[in-house]
Amino acid sequence: ARFEVTRVDIGLPDMSGHVLAGALKRLPCCGASALVAVSGYGQEQDRRMSREAGFAAHLVKPVPADALLDTIARVTAAPNVHTAA
Repeated sequence: ARFEVTRVDIGLPDMSGHVLAGALKRLPCCGASALVAVSGYGQEQDRRMSREAGFAAHLVKPVPADALLDTIARVTAAPNVHTAA
């Protein structure tokens, strides 16, 4: 299966979500997927790191359902889903 959007938590126990993003981009199922970072951290440097890792968006926890749905709509409508916002 191929995925249009993949939501990744940044604070994972065994690796960072930024490292996982790179691994996902190399997989056939996820290479063209828009990555959405979810994190407890929302400073500009956190958002920049997510952009540099290839995330299309960076959301800060707790993420309201409407914000998640709006983000999914935005990143799937973008001509280049790999461009971070």
